[in-house]
Amino acid sequence: MKKDNHYFAWGLTAVCVVCAVLLIYDLVFRDSIVMAYAGMLADILAPVLYGAAMAYLLAPIVNWFERIILRRRGRTPSKWRRAISVALTWVVVLALLYALFSVLLPELYASVVQLVGNAQRYYYTVYDWVIHLLENNPEFAAKASEVINEYYTDALAWINVRVTPFMSCSARLPIYVLFSSMFFGKYAMLVCYSMYLLGIIVAIGTAFILSKIDGSKAEHALLIELPEYKSPNAHTIAIYVWQKIKDYLTKAGTVIFIASIIMWGILNFGPHGYVTDISESFGSMIGKAVIPLFKPVGLGYWQIIVALIAGIAAKEVVVSSCSVLFGIQNITTAKGMESMVATLGALGFGAANAYALMTFCLLYIPCTATIATIQRELKSWKYTGLILLYQLFAAWVVSFIVYQTASFL
Repeated sequence: MKKDNHYFAWGLTAVCVVCAVLLIYDLVFRDSIVMAYAGMLADILAPVLYGAAMAYLLAPIVNWFERIILRRRGRTPSKWRRAISVALTWVVVLALLYALFSVLLPELYASVVQLVGNAQRYYYTVYDWVIHLLENNPEFAAKASEVINEYYTDALAWINVRVTPFMSCSARLPIYVLFSSMFFGKYAMLVCYSMYLLGIIVAIGTAFILSKIDGSKAEHALLIELPEYKSPNAHTIAIYVWQKIKDYLTKAGTVIFIASIIMWGILNFGPHGYVTDISESFGSMIGKAVIPLFKPVGLGYWQIIVALIAGIAAKEVVVSSCSVLFGIQNITTAKGMESMVATLGALGFGAANAYALMTFCLLYIPCTATIATIQRELKSWKYTGLILLYQLFAAWVVSFIVYQTASFL
């Protein structure tokens, strides 16, 4: 029996050691589940712990008041003695806090005033020290400049890839001008401006959402004065420009070329080969197939959908595609716009649909040049595709809200 107890003790010890090792490993090398639950328990018990700490600190004062009351009025019931002692203790604590603030606040106010008054002197002192440090330590200055350039490049790439595509560009302007002039008359200018404002709002919202998803708490607030500007060398400029042109032609240019070929094939070929009527192309088939998806946003017309597909090559193409698909010549003239309004009106396409179309053109998949830039920055077709899907989703949601709201009003 003793031998069995001996083996049991060794086994229990081994299990405890293994559990302790696993616990230490979880605490040190991983995002500890134990620490997470410990934090939750600490949040729950925090009020109790604070109350216990305050009771422990104030207990001597309460007991002192209780002894005084007991000496002077021996017949006072014990529960009343305790209540009176607690009340007197809080009075003393509040009096001490009031006295403390009465002494500290004036001094704090005077210190803040003095700090504000001397802020300029402090600034120039730090400024002179930084300039002196950089001038006497060129290696440190070069390293600091390298770090700043790295952060700047990363921030610029982040903005270009995720936020900038939502901003209105000059390529979208013909769409705004045409449809706002046709459906909004004297308010056309305000409608065009609203597209730019909407793009800024969506871009800011996207940046906010991505910052929450990223979860990074890092803040880089390093500010260093730029060195004295010097005229650049012509040879250096030539090399820099050539590198950018070469990079564009070898990377972005190839993507644009391939995407243009794909778009040309979709819009000029059908099940029976090359077609002269775009309504018989693969593009029209795709447009007709996705009509139920676009109907809730007021764009359930295959001609509009095909024009949007063509707009992936370049946003200006949307206008010319609408002209071809609806059979309107000189669509940008007054007569052409009247014919376009009549044709669209016969299909039930009104002002709400026009505003939804402009909103969708603002937010949906950017042109091939922008797609190429995104792919070049991210160096991943996977993440490029995810960004394009997000933009398409954002365009659908915002256009749905706009169209349904406008239809309700």
